Amino acid sequence: MKKNLYNVGKGRILRRITVVLLAMIMALLVGVPDVGLVQQEPVTAANKKAIIIIPGIGGTSLREKNGDHLWVSFLPAKLQKLACSEIGDSLNTLEIEDSTLHIGEAGCNVMYMELYSSYYPQYDVKIFRYDWRLGCSSAAEQLQQLVQNYSNIIIVAHSMGGLVASKYLALSKENRLKTSKVIAIGTPFTGAVKGLHVMETGDFSSFLSLTSQKDTIKSLVCNFPSVYELLPTSHYLDGDDPYIEFVQNNGSTRVLTTSSGAWGYMSNRPWGKKSNGFTKPMFNEAKAFHSSLELDENGEHVANGLTNEFHMIIGIGQDTPSKIIYNNDKTVKKYEMNNNGDGTVTSASAVFNRGANTVLHVRSSHVNLMSNSSVINMVKKIIAGTDSSIPSTININQKNSLLNFKQQTNEKGWIIGEDNDRTEVIVYSGELGKLKNSKGEDLIIDGDTIYYKESENGVMIPYGSVWDLGNQSYQYVFKNNDVSFTVESFDEKKCEMEISYLSNGYYTKSVSCSIPSSTCFVMVSSNVERNISVSDNSGKPVALSERSMNQLAEMNQ
Repeated sequence: MKKNLYNVGKGRILRRITVVLLAMIMALLVGVPDVGLVQQEPVTAANKKAIIIIPGIGGTSLREKNGDHLWVSFLPAKLQKLACSEIGDSLNTLEIEDSTLHIGEAGCNVMYMELYSSYYPQYDVKIFRYDWRLGCSSAAEQLQQLVQNYSNIIIVAHSMGGLVASKYLALSKENRLKTSKVIAIGTPFTGAVKGLHVMETGDFSSFLSLTSQKDTIKSLVCNFPSVYELLPTSHYLDGDDPYIEFVQNNGSTRVLTTSSGAWGYMSNRPWGKKSNGFTKPMFNEAKAFHSSLELDENGEHVANGLTNEFHMIIGIGQDTPSKIIYNNDKTVKKYEMNNNGDGTVTSASAVFNRGANTVLHVRSSHVNLMSNSSVINMVKKIIAGTDSSIPSTININQKNSLLNFKQQTNEKGWIIGEDNDRTEVIVYSGELGKLKNSKGEDLIIDGDTIYYKESENGVMIPYGSVWDLGNQSYQYVFKNNDVSFTVESFDEKKCEMEISYLSNGYYTKSVSCSIPSSTCFVMVSSNVERNISVSDNSGKPVALSERSMNQLAEMNQ
């Protein structure tokens, strides 16, 4: 995007760095060492028990052998050195960098400091850092080697780290016996539509998205085995609705209702093909990986074979993509979403494993889960064996956990009883600027989130989200229907806009228009009439085309 999303978003980077710096200061004050399991040989255990923290994708710094830092870097030339081949092999020899100053997974450092100060020396407390590009299987094998001298471990895993932990458990009965507890935090056990979003747009990391590096990232992630392992799996439809819909040549839409159909569609996307036109092997490798986590012919997840405890902490209340809709030219049209997730992972994917002892939920975004004070307290209580005292514990039947959890949502996946009114604005070949709420206060776009700052205490309050659709097109979802903004077109001949009201995931009103000038002014109101006004840069009203009730019904199918 142009200036609006990049320049105002610098605050997110500064906040991430601030979190890490505070963690470093804490370490200096309380004498907590910065240690990580990064050696190539087995660890010599200080005692026989350890708490192992596993970051998610992008959560480990990577460097060249000469020490040159590559991830996270904002320089395209350095990012390109992360490249893998079309069959998923690294093109360069990289090393793990054991660095606290890593904004990619700042929350893991916060969690580490908290757990170290609470449980050392009763437990060794370690961060397991790994090459997250290459998939979970290789990471799990490294983890197995590195913890072999421990007789009792507790795993605290974020996001893809939960898949690494699952594979580690699947490697051997010995691993399962020595693992007394696993705490999976925001883990996409059945994948995430966000993974598909990353493949299509390169919108991989919110702070890199601010630096116009999406094209570079897009060219890289399509060859990372790990991203294929995060795509919706064959079990995704067990808990979530179909996630791919596309417009056919005759104008009708088609929803892919089977996993095989969805994977067939994805494998035919440009990013899923090798240069010779054949499908990349990472698709089948990802299928094999997830199958390896099932210990019997009934598809029971490996955690059900854990003789001790498996706990899940999930984020909810964040607008989370649940379906991707393509145009007939195969470009991304828009995303459907609901608030039963953390902005990245739906709750159904995060609680797929019916073998969990407890499922705990917290209102948090995916990226902030590991630094969330409520999550940290939950983790501490689980480790101490007092998790039943947590107010937000969901008491579940092991074999029906998913069913019981879904009873809290409507057919569209929205949490019943929440504020589920949304305003959706889609701009093709353009972007929004000068956003204000009903009080005339400025709205700030920071990465993929829209905020407003409370005038009294300066707290940043989430107001909505932004989704890159590719081709200089963007989807904005506002949590409040009173908003005004300008539309800045990239191409006046192509710039079009759709504005829709949704309630509980259902469209109640939708209008569209062409943007006749380089800048237009828009006002959207939440009054009974649902007024929408668009004017060009001279103040002249722009004609709006409103969809009929029948058209709305089709959109709501």
